[in-house]
Amino acid sequence: MFTPQRQPWQPVTTISPRSASAATGKGKAVAFADPPAPPPLGFLSSEGGVPVAEGGGDMADWKRFREAGLLDEAAMERKDREALLHKLSKLQNELYDYQYNMGLLLIEKKEWTSKYEELRQALAETQEILKREQSAHLIAF
Repeated sequence: MFTPQRQPWQPVTTISPRSASAATGKGKAVAFADPPAPPPLGFLSSEGGVPVAEGGGDMADWKRFREAGLLDEAAMERKDREALLHKLSKLQNELYDYQYNMGLLLIEKKEWTSKYEELRQALAETQEILKREQSAHLIAF
């Protein structure tokens, strides 16, 4: 009985550092302590008293950010939590797969060990019988 062949390893998407000064840690994702700060509220609306921009093109960009939920901290935290839960469940499934395969390997090892012991005992018996026959043959001469 042989263990099933493993599928090739699929690389996980890598997270690139946001700045050149951020250190990379041997394939581990680097977590940044300070997320980028949202823009001041005066830039988001004309009600803040600060004019947006002369062209008004930036206001459309900020509206798209707001509509996408990129400026809402609660939504960002919820998305982060969902992403973290998804990664956690993915890691748990991977751990269960490894544990399952380890169990298969242990069962297979036990089977191969028992077969090896049977063959070793059979070889020892055969060698003993051969010695007896050789000594009986020498005595017969």
